[in-house]
Amino acid sequence: MSFPISEHFTRSRRHGTFYLACGEKDASPIVFLHGWPELSISWRGQLPVFGALGFRAIAPDMRGYGRSDVPLPRDERVIDEEAEAGYVAALSRNGFFGPDSWYLNGEANAAYAERARANWRLKMPTLFLHGAYDYTCETIDSRLAEPMRASCVDLTESVVPSGHWMAQEKPAYVNAALAGWLARKRPELWLRA
Repeated sequence: MSFPISEHFTRSRRHGTFYLACGEKDASPIVFLHGWPELSISWRGQLPVFGALGFRAIAPDMRGYGRSDVPLPRDERVIDEEAEAGYVAALSRNGFFGPDSWYLNGEANAAYAERARANWRLKMPTLFLHGAYDYTCETIDSRLAEPMRASCVDLTESVVPSGHWMAQEKPAYVNAALAGWLARKRPELWLRA
């Protein structure tokens, strides 16, 4: 039996969620959750199949995405109204395909890395700032930073008490880390400034 995908919206005391559903309403639910920067429609190829298999297939727009409510009023300390408008205008103009293409370029990046292997190590002074609460790209306790450490001859690492978007979350810490590093590694630049 074939089921069409239907649109729904549900509201709790704290949040409103848009979701797509397919299958009998009283069937066992199976929930499909999208990642960044997708939407519930990312699962449009699965919802009818699992609805036909006897499930109530559900795919929400995750909190803050699509037609679901946005949680975190905007924190003016992180992003003000003008900056937010700039992001909205740029993403409205170009969409997500261009920015996401960076992450779709794995094969070409690997080929470039093979060609560049002869000059693999960076000899210039290099600074890497870890976000203490960056769960998107955790580099403090994981092995994610090990290739960087192996490839940088003169690497300085510093921890910023922030999440992933440290330049916006903790600009004073980032500025202090950059200025301090430049003063230690490139003092001649200060004479020209």
